[in-house]
Amino acid sequence: MEDERNERSKIMYKIIAKAWADESFKERLLSDSRRVLEEEGIPVPPGVEVKVVEQTDTQLYVVLPKKPTDSELIEDLGDREAAGCGGNGGAGGNGGFGGVY
Repeated sequence: MEDERNERSKIMYKIIAKAWADESFKERLLSDSRRVLEEEGIPVPPGVEVKVVEQTDTQLYVVLPKKPTDSELIEDLGDREAAGCGGNGGAGGNGGFGGVY
């Protein structure tokens, strides 16, 4: 589970870097998010709405991740303990991308 999250995070960072470097890619990411994410290796389940927004100097977006179930929270805490990180790193292990995946 932790490896899967790490891989998704790496892919997301690559997508962000690509969007910063390539204006046409960024425009596609903003206008056809689901397709671009899937092309880049981030599967999006059917029925899940995807919103990609660009932060500016005058706009700040905060993603509130979905609340984990008790079993997800226990699993995440176990993963953190096994990795030597303790259990104080946040709920659900959603990383910096919240509900993106």
